[in-house]
Amino acid sequence: MALAASSIAASLGILVAFDGAPVDTWSGEPSIYLAICTAIANLLMRYACIQGVVTCWWLRAPKGSTLAKLHYDWRSGTTLRGAITAGRHLGLLGLATIFSTVVIIDGPLLQRPTSVVQAPYVNQPVHLNVMMAQQTPTGYTGVWATSQELGFDTVQNLQFNKSVPSVDGNEVSNEVWSSSDDQFDMHVGRLYYADVPIPSIIAGCNDQCTATIRAPALALTGCTPYELPVNYNNAMGFLQGQDSTAAGPLAQNLFLIVTTLVPETDEQEWINLVTGHSTTENCEGTLRYTACSLRPAIGEYNVSIVGNSTTIGNPGSPTIITLANNSRTNETFDPTTSSHRSTLGGIVSAHFDKGTSFLSAYKTGPNIAYSTYGGQATVQYEIEQADPNPCLSFRDPSQDMIAPLNKAMVYAGAAAGREGIAYPDARMDPGIAARTNTSITGYKLGDHNVFHTDYWWFFAAALVEVVCICFVAPTYWGW
Repeated sequence: MALAASSIAASLGILVAFDGAPVDTWSGEPSIYLAICTAIANLLMRYACIQGVVTCWWLRAPKGSTLAKLHYDWRSGTTLRGAITAGRHLGLLGLATIFSTVVIIDGPLLQRPTSVVQAPYVNQPVHLNVMMAQQTPTGYTGVWATSQELGFDTVQNLQFNKSVPSVDGNEVSNEVWSSSDDQFDMHVGRLYYADVPIPSIIAGCNDQCTATIRAPALALTGCTPYELPVNYNNAMGFLQGQDSTAAGPLAQNLFLIVTTLVPETDEQEWINLVTGHSTTENCEGTLRYTACSLRPAIGEYNVSIVGNSTTIGNPGSPTIITLANNSRTNETFDPTTSSHRSTLGGIVSAHFDKGTSFLSAYKTGPNIAYSTYGGQATVQYEIEQADPNPCLSFRDPSQDMIAPLNKAMVYAGAAAGREGIAYPDARMDPGIAARTNTSITGYKLGDHNVFHTDYWWFFAAALVEVVCICFVAPTYWGW
């Protein structure tokens, strides 16, 4: 009987082990193991009953009894038919026989507790291989040149003259032209501008996964806010054919986003980001603008993977691991390409084409007109005003500009990773342990099939077994 009870306990262990377990982690279904346990338990219980009947009969016989009673006891204790037809002569031995026979109903009961349901993955690890250059390789994304080297007297941003505000209060040159090269455009341009997931950089995810990867980033190393009182009623008239000496003053801008490559001599390249927005009443108010410096770094990004496509989850706020000191300014002018190789030139160019935006005020007689340059970012930052106001007001766009710049960096790292390991690794900061091909642990997302246990069916089967034990056990004492 103890072994029979142990088999029931083993059944409970099986149900607990399978409860919530993924279907594909077990070679067999729980019903197979439960059938074995119940078969063993029922055979042991029937054997215990037979031995108990024999023991009880021999314990009763020496104490005095009639032949008729001994006959009925033996008959009802050894055969189910005898127990059922014993009538008023049915005693403990007959009841033990009946219950040790019908105990087999616990088998069907134990086949009911388990079922297969869908449940979300919970911290299910998966091994992933990442092809990503963790730094933007030196000189990889594009080129730069000055207006003088290109032989014409224009500047990169028509809303500024020769210089642009910077984080340290000094002006940075607005005569540096930057552009991405063909390699960058082929691998990054189309994907980045279309804002689609990056294909084929992470292998090992068959469905949906999440992970944290290291990839190129831009570290915000400083920002300086400025304020400028403005009165657009006094704006200058619109100048046709503007050149580097005729760009409108900063105070005529209502809204601006501009990125500039800063290739300082004997220094690392960096990006100067200037964003500004005005708030006015009757066209008088304040232009608030911020200049920030961004330098190449290695960052950690949360990514989601669907099949072979990877989406960056937090491009605006990656965890910066370290600065990547591999963007030293290339001072060698190549006359065949009329440019200098650049680490960040393609990034600036990509954001210039996608994010640079100006809205300026000009007087046309007694009225105020607007001139737009670059993209249409001004629309999404415009503040709706209940009261009539001849001039527009805007929200601060600065916090939204880091994300597209970092996305361009990640796309560049993905493109460099496709060059093979030797190419990007030779152009990384040698003082940083950064690799192109890495193995990481991610986690599966979505639903999968798991076993579910309904313990009420087990309790019913266990109750049948306990009742049977309660009738069989007393036979060993001759009751």
